[in-house]
Amino acid sequence: MLPQPIDRYEDAAAGITDGAIFVFANGTNPEMGLVLECSGKEWSYGAFRLTSAALFAEFDGKRILELAKLSGDPVNGSYTGAREWVELPE
Repeated sequence: MLPQPIDRYEDAAAGITDGAIFVFANGTNPEMGLVLECSGKEWSYGAFRLTSAALFAEFDGKRILELAKLSGDPVNGSYTGAREWVELPE
C-alpha cells in the first residue's frame, strides 16, 4: 500500500466526516484501490480493481474480496467496466 492516500475528502450531506482513497501498487503499477470512510460513529471500507490480474483482499484473517483474472485483449480491452459485488462480513 502506498503510504499516502491519493485523495482525502468529507461529505457532511452524506454523513462522511472523513474519507480517504489508498492504492496498492506493485512498484509503480497500481493494482487495487481501498476506500475508507468514517461517519464519526463507525467506519466502512470498499476495494476496487485497477488491474486485469487476479486479486484478493483479507481483513481480520477472512477473505473479503476475490477477483479472477480478466481475460481479453490486455492492450485494447477495458477492465475498468468489470464489477464484482461483494457481501461484507457483519
